[in-house]
Amino acid sequence: MEKPMFVRYYMILLRTSDPQRKIVCTVYPPDDYKTLFTVKNGTEMAWRNERQGPVTFVRVGQTVTVEGRCKGLHDANVTLISCALKSVQ
Repeated sequence: MEKPMFVRYYMILLRTSDPQRKIVCTVYPPDDYKTLFTVKNGTEMAWRNERQGPVTFVRVGQTVTVEGRCKGLHDANVTLISCALKSVQ
């Protein structure tokens, strides 16, 4: 997971059967996620809002369902944009 500074989106990198290829998902969080940040050296993504302190919502190694639009192959990676995190297990 990556969270670039000064932008609202974050990125989830998904593994594939080919170790040289990843799926890069650009995800925009729901509006009530006011502050997003990575914790534990980028292995967890957490959020904070006015009512609640930091809450971890996804960790490296979890199974996730992401819905988005394929933008194509860039370098060795498949890029998905306008993604939404649908479920986390």
